[in-house]
Order: sequence, then structure tokens, then C-alpha cells
Amino acid sequence: MDVFCCSYVSGRIQLNGPISHRWIKLDELNDYPLPKANHKFIGKLKQYNTSDK
Repeated sequence: MDVFCCSYVSGRIQLNGPISHRWIKLDELNDYPLPKANHKFIGKLKQYNTSDK
């Protein structure tokens, strides 16, 4: 899984392949069943989010 920290400005997302996407808020991550290997980036995202304010 690729992880990006983004802010939505305007327009439509154009995907370059047969993949799906969904914009979610950081506090909604626990609502999605992510593989255990992906949990390593959740703490980093939360840490980045709090340091960015």
C-alpha cells in the first residue's frame, strides 16, 4: 500500500490503473480493516498530523 499525506483543494482524482481510492479522515483509520503490516504507518501519520498544526 502506498500512503500519501494530502490535502484536497479541488477537482477530480484521476487514477492511473485498476485501483480504488477513498478519502478518509485520520481518525477514521480504525474503521477500516487494514492488514497488520500497514499498521506501521498509522502512528507516523498521526505523529505527522499533530506536528503539522
